[in-house]
Amino acid sequence: MAYFLFTANSTQRLDALPDTLPTQGFVWWMASRAELEKDLPGFQAQLQRLQVAPLIDLHQQDFTNAQHPSHYDYTSDYDVVIFRRLVLDGSKGATNGATGSVASAATGAAPHTSTKKNGPTILTQVATVPVGFLLYDHLLVTVHSQGCSTADDFARRAGSDTHNRRPTSPADLMLRMVNTM
Repeated sequence: MAYFLFTANSTQRLDALPDTLPTQGFVWWMASRAELEKDLPGFQAQLQRLQVAPLIDLHQQDFTNAQHPSHYDYTSDYDVVIFRRLVLDGSKGATNGATGSVASAATGAAPHTSTKKNGPTILTQVATVPVGFLLYDHLLVTVHSQGCSTADDFARRAGSDTHNRRPTSPADLMLRMVNTM
């Protein structure tokens, strides 16, 4: 897991989740699906400690499902977006390190792939994997496959504080990530 604090003037990587959310700025909490599955009760406790609503059971299942289709849902406290990003067979961010095949690092289940054999060869190599976004007013939680290149790139840029234009809100960061995917 990784944590970042975004303010108007800086972005900093945090060693741990803060005790409270900022009133100005926001926190980005980046987790892999495997990390979330390993300690879902701890994840829920952290959300309660931050004084935000924990995930309802249905949304817990959404974030741990490596086969979930793209989806949007909301509660009065948070929004949920599941977005299936494109990956090429064997590309970083969608591989199971042991086999090199497209698979969820958390479950070993293969992502959605094209079974049609007609058409350009490149299309038969395309697959999709889900990335989950949990959006609060001052917190963005992303849940992705182990080694997700998009999340890793955003984390690298956030950690180096080289943004020309910092995201101004959790929704802004989420939209930038979805746009990149």
